[in-house]
Amino acid sequence: MRYDTIILGGGLSALVCGISLQEKGVKCLIVSSGQSALHFFSGSFELISTDGSQREAMENLPDGHPYRKIGLDRVMELSKSVPEFFTRAGYALSGEYDRNHVENTILGSQKQVWLTVGSEGFPPVRGKLPISPLGVKMQMDLRKRFEILGGDYLMGDRAVRGEFRDGRLASIFTENHGSSPFIADKFVMATGSFFSRGLVSTPSGICEPVLHLDVDYCSDREEWYGKGFFDNQPYMRFGAVCSDRLEAVREGKVLPNVYVAGSLIGGADPIKEGCGAGVAIISALYVARQILEESL
Repeated sequence: MRYDTIILGGGLSALVCGISLQEKGVKCLIVSSGQSALHFFSGSFELISTDGSQREAMENLPDGHPYRKIGLDRVMELSKSVPEFFTRAGYALSGEYDRNHVENTILGSQKQVWLTVGSEGFPPVRGKLPISPLGVKMQMDLRKRFEILGGDYLMGDRAVRGEFRDGRLASIFTENHGSSPFIADKFVMATGSFFSRGLVSTPSGICEPVLHLDVDYCSDREEWYGKGFFDNQPYMRFGAVCSDRLEAVREGKVLPNVYVAGSLIGGADPIKEGCGAGVAIISALYVARQILEESL
Protein backbone atom coordinates (compact mmCIF):
# COMPACT_ATOMS: atom_id res chain seq x y z
CA MET A 1 0.00 0.00 0.00
CA ARG A 2 1.37 3.40 -0.98
CA TYR A 3 0.85 6.84 0.60
CA ASP A 4 2.27 10.30 0.28
CA THR A 5 3.17 10.33 4.00
CA ILE A 6 3.11 7.68 6.70
CA ILE A 7 2.97 8.79 10.34
CA LEU A 8 3.95 6.39 13.10
CA GLY A 9 2.17 7.09 16.40
CA GLY A 10 -1.43 7.88 17.27
CA GLY A 11 -1.14 10.65 19.85
CA LEU A 12 -1.57 14.41 19.71
CA SER A 13 1.48 15.08 17.57
CA ALA A 14 0.64 12.39 15.03
CA LEU A 15 -2.96 13.54 14.71
CA VAL A 16 -2.10 17.24 14.38
CA CYS A 17 0.46 16.46 11.69
CA GLY A 18 -1.85 14.08 9.83
CA ILE A 19 -4.82 16.46 9.89
CA SER A 20 -2.65 19.39 8.75
CA LEU A 21 -1.41 17.37 5.77
CA GLN A 22 -4.83 15.93 4.87
CA GLU A 23 -6.32 19.43 4.91
CA LYS A 24 -3.93 20.21 2.03
CA GLY A 25 -4.65 17.00 0.12
CA VAL A 26 -1.61 14.97 1.17
CA LYS A 27 -2.69 11.31 1.45
CA CYS A 28 -1.61 10.00 4.86
CA LEU A 29 -1.60 6.81 6.88
CA ILE A 30 -1.36 6.89 10.68
CA VAL A 31 -0.15 3.67 12.34
CA SER A 32 -1.23 3.66 15.99
CA SER A 33 -0.52 0.94 18.53
CA GLY A 34 -3.31 2.12 20.84
CA GLN A 35 -3.59 4.34 23.90
CA SER A 36 -1.76 7.67 23.89
CA ALA A 37 -0.94 10.35 26.43
CA LEU A 38 -4.06 12.21 25.24
CA HIS A 39 -6.06 9.77 27.39
CA PHE A 40 -4.55 11.50 30.44
CA PHE A 41 -5.20 15.04 29.16
CA SER A 42 -5.97 17.55 31.93
CA GLY A 43 -7.97 19.95 29.74
CA SER A 44 -5.24 22.54 29.17
CA PHE A 45 -2.26 22.76 26.84
CA GLU A 46 1.06 24.21 27.94
CA LEU A 47 3.50 25.97 25.60
CA ILE A 48 6.07 26.96 28.22
CA SER A 49 5.83 27.56 31.95
CA THR A 50 6.00 31.29 32.67
CA ASP A 51 3.91 34.09 34.14
CA GLY A 52 5.54 36.56 31.77
CA SER A 53 6.39 36.68 28.09
CA GLN A 54 6.44 33.26 26.47
CA ARG A 55 8.91 34.46 23.84
CA GLU A 56 11.30 35.74 26.49
CA ALA A 57 10.98 32.51 28.51
CA MET A 58 11.94 30.51 25.43
CA GLU A 59 15.15 32.49 25.10
CA ASN A 60 16.37 30.78 28.29
CA LEU A 61 15.89 27.27 26.88
CA PRO A 62 19.00 25.20 26.07
CA ASP A 63 20.29 25.18 22.50
CA GLY A 64 19.16 21.63 21.78
CA HIS A 65 15.54 22.26 22.74
CA PRO A 66 12.96 21.56 19.98
CA TYR A 67 11.80 25.19 20.09
CA ARG A 68 15.37 26.30 19.47
CA LYS A 69 15.67 23.96 16.50
CA ILE A 70 12.42 25.22 14.98
CA GLY A 71 13.29 28.86 15.74
CA LEU A 72 11.57 30.96 18.39
CA ASP A 73 9.93 33.37 15.94
CA ARG A 74 8.58 30.43 13.98
CA VAL A 75 7.29 28.80 17.18
CA MET A 76 5.29 31.92 17.98
CA GLU A 77 4.03 32.15 14.40
CA LEU A 78 2.85 28.53 14.46
CA SER A 79 1.28 28.93 17.91
CA LYS A 80 -0.95 31.65 16.45
CA SER A 81 -2.57 29.05 14.16
CA VAL A 82 -3.36 26.55 16.92
CA PRO A 83 -6.75 27.92 18.11
CA GLU A 84 -8.13 27.91 14.57
CA PHE A 85 -6.79 24.38 13.96
CA PHE A 86 -8.78 23.07 16.94
CA THR A 87 -11.83 25.14 16.01
CA ARG A 88 -11.93 23.32 12.66
CA ALA A 89 -11.82 20.06 14.62
CA GLY A 90 -14.78 21.14 16.77
CA TYR A 91 -12.98 22.40 19.89
CA ALA A 92 -13.06 26.00 21.11
CA LEU A 93 -9.98 27.05 23.04
CA SER A 94 -9.84 29.81 25.63
CA GLY A 95 -6.69 31.79 26.22
CA GLU A 96 -4.27 33.81 24.08
CA TYR A 97 -1.79 32.18 21.71
CA ASP A 98 1.11 34.34 22.97
CA ARG A 99 0.57 34.42 26.75
CA ASN A 100 -0.47 32.11 29.55
CA HIS A 101 -3.51 32.33 31.77
CA VAL A 102 -4.27 30.88 35.19
CA GLU A 103 -6.44 27.82 35.74
CA ASN A 104 -7.36 26.08 38.99
CA THR A 105 -6.28 22.47 39.50
CA ILE A 106 -8.30 19.74 41.19
CA LEU A 107 -5.91 20.06 44.15
CA GLY A 108 -6.98 23.66 44.70
CA SER A 109 -3.76 25.25 43.45
CA GLN A 110 -3.37 27.51 40.43
CA LYS A 111 -1.36 26.81 37.31
CA GLN A 112 -0.15 28.86 34.36
CA VAL A 113 -1.43 27.27 31.14
CA TRP A 114 -1.48 28.22 27.46
CA LEU A 115 -4.81 27.20 25.93
CA THR A 116 -7.77 25.49 27.61
CA VAL A 117 -10.19 23.15 25.89
CA GLY A 118 -13.91 23.03 26.56
CA SER A 119 -16.34 20.53 25.06
CA GLU A 120 -20.08 20.18 25.57
CA GLY A 121 -20.74 17.45 28.12
CA PHE A 122 -17.07 17.23 29.06
CA PRO A 123 -16.02 20.29 31.07
CA PRO A 124 -12.25 20.74 31.36
CA VAL A 125 -10.63 18.87 34.24
CA ARG A 126 -7.73 20.63 35.93
CA GLY A 127 -5.16 18.16 37.15
CA LYS A 128 -4.15 14.62 36.45
CA LEU A 129 -6.66 11.76 36.57
CA PRO A 130 -6.09 8.11 35.65
CA ILE A 131 -8.21 8.48 32.51
CA SER A 132 -9.56 11.74 31.11
CA PRO A 133 -12.99 11.48 29.40
CA LEU A 134 -12.20 14.72 27.59
CA GLY A 135 -8.85 13.38 26.42
CA VAL A 136 -10.37 10.15 25.14
CA LYS A 137 -13.10 12.08 23.34
CA MET A 138 -10.56 14.47 21.82
CA GLN A 139 -8.48 11.63 20.42
CA MET A 140 -11.61 10.06 18.92
CA ASP A 141 -12.73 13.38 17.43
CA LEU A 142 -9.30 14.19 15.97
CA ARG A 143 -9.11 10.71 14.49
CA LYS A 144 -12.60 11.17 13.01
CA ARG A 145 -11.59 14.49 11.44
CA PHE A 146 -8.44 12.90 10.00
CA GLU A 147 -10.50 10.12 8.42
CA ILE A 148 -13.21 12.49 7.12
CA LEU A 149 -10.43 14.41 5.37
CA GLY A 150 -9.41 11.17 3.62
CA GLY A 151 -6.70 9.81 5.88
CA ASP A 152 -6.32 6.13 6.76
CA TYR A 153 -5.91 5.23 10.44
CA LEU A 154 -4.45 1.83 11.27
CA MET A 155 -5.42 1.09 14.88
CA GLY A 156 -3.90 -1.61 17.07
CA ASP A 157 -0.82 -2.18 14.94
CA ARG A 158 2.83 -1.32 15.50
CA ALA A 159 5.65 -0.61 13.06
CA VAL A 160 8.50 -3.05 13.66
CA ARG A 161 11.11 -2.15 11.03
CA GLY A 162 11.90 -0.08 8.00
CA GLU A 163 13.53 -0.78 4.66
CA PHE A 164 16.11 1.72 3.39
CA ARG A 165 17.27 2.46 -0.14
CA ASP A 166 19.86 5.00 -1.24
CA GLY A 167 19.96 6.75 2.12
CA ARG A 168 16.18 7.11 2.36
CA LEU A 169 13.42 5.20 4.11
CA ALA A 170 11.45 3.38 1.42
CA SER A 171 8.86 1.45 3.43
CA ILE A 172 7.84 0.20 6.85
CA PHE A 173 6.56 -3.15 8.06
CA THR A 174 4.10 -3.74 10.89
CA GLU A 175 3.31 -6.56 13.30
CA ASN A 176 -0.10 -7.33 11.84
CA HIS A 177 0.80 -7.07 8.14
CA GLY A 178 3.91 -9.25 8.16
CA SER A 179 5.84 -9.05 4.91
CA SER A 180 3.44 -6.58 3.24
CA PRO A 181 5.17 -3.19 3.18
CA PHE A 182 3.66 0.27 3.56
CA ILE A 183 5.38 2.57 1.09
CA ALA A 184 5.55 6.39 1.17
CA ASP A 185 7.54 9.37 -0.03
CA LYS A 186 7.73 10.88 3.49
CA PHE A 187 7.60 9.44 6.98
CA VAL A 188 6.99 11.05 10.37
CA MET A 189 8.14 9.44 13.60
CA ALA A 190 5.71 10.58 16.30
CA THR A 191 5.95 7.47 18.46
CA GLY A 192 6.53 9.33 21.73
CA SER A 193 9.05 8.72 24.47
CA PHE A 194 9.35 5.98 27.10
CA PHE A 195 5.63 5.93 28.00
CA SER A 196 4.58 4.76 24.53
CA ARG A 197 7.79 2.85 23.78
CA GLY A 198 9.03 5.35 21.25
CA LEU A 199 12.23 5.04 23.29
CA VAL A 200 13.30 1.84 25.03
CA SER A 201 15.88 1.28 27.74
CA THR A 202 18.06 -1.77 27.15
CA PRO A 203 21.08 -3.21 28.99
CA SER A 204 23.31 -1.44 26.45
CA GLY A 205 21.60 1.96 26.55
CA ILE A 206 18.61 3.82 25.10
CA CYS A 207 17.33 2.98 21.63
CA GLU A 208 14.60 3.93 19.17
CA PRO A 209 13.34 0.41 18.34
CA VAL A 210 11.70 0.76 14.91
CA LEU A 211 14.19 2.50 12.61
CA HIS A 212 17.12 2.49 15.05
CA LEU A 213 17.50 6.24 14.82
CA ASP A 214 20.38 7.91 16.64
CA VAL A 215 19.41 8.79 20.21
CA ASP A 216 20.93 11.51 22.38
CA TYR A 217 21.43 10.20 25.92
CA CYS A 218 24.08 9.95 28.62
CA SER A 219 26.05 6.70 28.55
CA ASP A 220 26.56 6.73 32.33
CA ARG A 221 23.39 5.28 33.87
CA GLU A 222 24.12 7.03 37.17
CA GLU A 223 23.51 10.32 35.38
CA TRP A 224 20.14 9.34 33.93
CA TYR A 225 18.18 10.47 36.95
CA GLY A 226 18.26 12.67 40.03
CA LYS A 227 18.07 10.84 43.32
CA GLY A 228 15.69 13.32 44.96
CA PHE A 229 11.98 13.36 44.08
CA PHE A 230 12.14 17.04 43.07
CA ASP A 231 15.57 16.85 41.43
CA ASN A 232 16.02 17.37 37.70
CA GLN A 233 15.64 14.10 35.83
CA PRO A 234 18.11 14.11 32.90
CA TYR A 235 16.40 11.17 31.17
CA MET A 236 13.48 13.49 30.39
CA ARG A 237 15.68 15.16 27.77
CA PHE A 238 16.70 11.94 26.05
CA GLY A 239 15.37 11.59 22.53
CA ALA A 240 16.02 11.10 18.85
CA VAL A 241 18.73 13.19 17.28
CA CYS A 242 17.40 15.41 14.51
CA SER A 243 18.39 18.35 12.34
CA ASP A 244 17.05 21.89 12.70
CA ARG A 245 14.44 20.85 10.11
CA LEU A 246 13.51 17.97 12.47
CA GLU A 247 14.85 15.41 9.99
CA ALA A 248 15.80 12.15 11.67
CA VAL A 249 19.42 11.01 11.93
CA ARG A 250 20.55 7.40 11.58
CA GLU A 251 24.14 6.22 11.90
CA GLY A 252 25.25 9.84 11.88
CA LYS A 253 23.51 10.68 8.60
CA VAL A 254 20.37 12.75 8.07
CA LEU A 255 17.44 10.85 6.59
CA PRO A 256 15.99 13.44 4.19
CA ASN A 257 12.51 11.91 4.04
CA VAL A 258 12.02 11.03 7.73
CA TYR A 259 10.91 13.61 10.30
CA VAL A 260 10.63 13.48 14.07
CA ALA A 261 7.76 15.11 15.96
CA GLY A 262 6.51 15.30 19.54
CA SER A 263 8.17 13.87 22.62
CA LEU A 264 10.45 11.58 20.61
CA ILE A 265 12.54 14.69 19.89
CA GLY A 266 15.34 15.07 22.41
CA GLY A 267 16.29 18.18 24.33
CA ALA A 268 13.08 19.08 26.20
CA ASP A 269 11.99 18.51 29.79
CA PRO A 270 8.17 18.70 29.62
CA ILE A 271 7.75 18.60 33.41
CA LYS A 272 10.31 21.24 34.35
CA GLU A 273 9.63 23.52 31.36
CA GLY A 274 5.88 22.96 31.03
CA CYS A 275 6.18 22.40 27.29
CA GLY A 276 4.89 18.88 26.59
CA ALA A 277 1.76 19.72 24.60
CA GLY A 278 3.46 22.71 23.00
CA VAL A 279 6.31 20.60 21.65
CA ALA A 280 3.81 18.00 20.41
CA ILE A 281 1.63 20.51 18.57
CA ILE A 282 4.25 22.98 17.31
CA SER A 283 6.66 20.31 16.05
CA ALA A 284 3.78 18.56 14.25
CA LEU A 285 2.73 21.77 12.53
CA TYR A 286 6.34 22.52 11.62
CA VAL A 287 6.93 19.06 10.15
CA ALA A 288 3.68 19.30 8.17
CA ARG A 289 4.82 22.65 6.79
CA GLN A 290 8.18 21.17 5.75
CA ILE A 291 6.47 18.31 3.94
CA LEU A 292 4.00 20.63 2.20
CA GLU A 293 6.77 22.99 1.06
CA GLU A 294 8.75 20.09 -0.40
CA SER A 295 5.68 18.83 -2.28
CA LEU A 296 5.21 22.09 -4.18
